[in-house]
Amino acid sequence: ANSIVKLIKNHPFVRKLDLYGNGLRDPGTLNLIELLKSPSCCVQELNLGCNEIWDEGGKALGEVLGINKSVKWRGK
Repeated sequence: ANSIVKLIKNHPFVRKLDLYGNGLRDPGTLNLIELLKSPSCCVQELNLGCNEIWDEGGKALGEVLGINKSVKWRGK
Protein backbone atom coordinates (compact mmCIF):
# COMPACT_ATOMS: atom_id res chain seq x y z
CA ALA A 1 0.00 0.00 0.00
CA ASN A 2 2.91 2.37 0.62
CA SER A 3 3.90 2.18 -3.04
CA ILE A 4 0.35 2.88 -4.17
CA VAL A 5 0.04 5.86 -1.82
CA LYS A 6 3.31 7.31 -3.16
CA LEU A 7 2.18 6.73 -6.74
CA ILE A 8 -1.14 8.49 -6.21
CA LYS A 9 0.49 11.40 -4.39
CA ASN A 10 2.70 11.87 -7.46
CA HIS A 11 -0.24 11.43 -9.87
CA PRO A 12 -3.13 13.31 -8.25
CA PHE A 13 -5.33 12.86 -11.32
CA VAL A 14 -6.11 9.23 -10.31
CA ARG A 15 -9.90 9.01 -9.89
CA LYS A 16 -10.51 5.27 -9.60
CA LEU A 17 -8.58 2.93 -7.31
CA ASP A 18 -9.35 -0.78 -7.64
CA LEU A 19 -7.40 -2.83 -5.09
CA TYR A 20 -9.77 -5.81 -5.16
CA GLY A 21 -8.09 -8.98 -3.86
CA ASN A 22 -4.64 -7.46 -3.27
CA GLY A 23 -4.07 -8.88 0.21
CA LEU A 24 -4.42 -5.43 1.77
CA ARG A 25 -4.42 -5.58 5.58
CA ASP A 26 -5.03 -3.03 8.32
CA PRO A 27 -1.57 -1.36 8.21
CA GLY A 28 -1.80 -0.80 4.46
CA THR A 29 -5.39 0.36 4.80
CA LEU A 30 -4.33 2.95 7.38
CA ASN A 31 -1.70 4.30 4.94
CA LEU A 32 -4.35 4.52 2.24
CA ILE A 33 -6.70 6.33 4.62
CA GLU A 34 -4.10 9.04 5.22
CA LEU A 35 -4.08 9.61 1.47
CA LEU A 36 -7.89 9.79 1.32
CA LYS A 37 -7.85 12.44 4.08
CA SER A 38 -5.61 14.68 1.98
CA PRO A 39 -7.31 17.64 0.27
CA SER A 40 -5.19 16.96 -2.82
CA CYS A 41 -6.54 13.40 -3.18
CA CYS A 42 -8.88 13.07 -6.18
CA VAL A 43 -9.88 9.41 -5.77
CA GLN A 44 -13.62 9.18 -6.36
CA GLU A 45 -14.15 5.43 -6.60
CA LEU A 46 -12.55 2.87 -4.28
CA ASN A 47 -12.77 -0.93 -4.42
CA LEU A 48 -11.18 -2.80 -1.52
CA GLY A 49 -13.24 -5.99 -1.77
CA CYS A 50 -11.69 -9.38 -0.92
CA ASN A 51 -8.86 -7.99 1.20
CA GLU A 52 -7.95 -8.66 4.83
CA ILE A 53 -9.23 -5.45 6.39
CA TRP A 54 -10.31 -6.09 9.97
CA ASP A 55 -11.54 -4.01 12.90
CA GLU A 56 -8.95 -1.22 13.02
CA GLY A 57 -8.79 -0.70 9.27
CA GLY A 58 -12.54 -1.04 8.81
CA LYS A 59 -13.33 1.49 11.52
CA ALA A 60 -10.83 4.02 10.15
CA LEU A 61 -12.08 3.45 6.60
CA GLY A 62 -15.67 4.06 7.69
CA GLU A 63 -14.64 7.29 9.38
CA VAL A 64 -12.78 8.66 6.35
CA LEU A 65 -15.61 7.72 3.99
CA GLY A 66 -17.96 9.62 6.29
CA ILE A 67 -15.73 12.68 6.04
CA ASN A 68 -14.67 12.51 2.38
CA LYS A 69 -18.05 12.37 0.62
CA SER A 70 -16.48 12.43 -2.87
CA VAL A 71 -15.20 8.83 -2.48
CA LYS A 72 -17.68 6.10 -3.40
CA TRP A 73 -17.14 2.64 -1.94
CA ARG A 74 -17.21 -0.26 -4.40
CA GLY A 75 -16.63 -3.33 -2.25
CA LYS A 76 -18.01 -6.85 -2.47
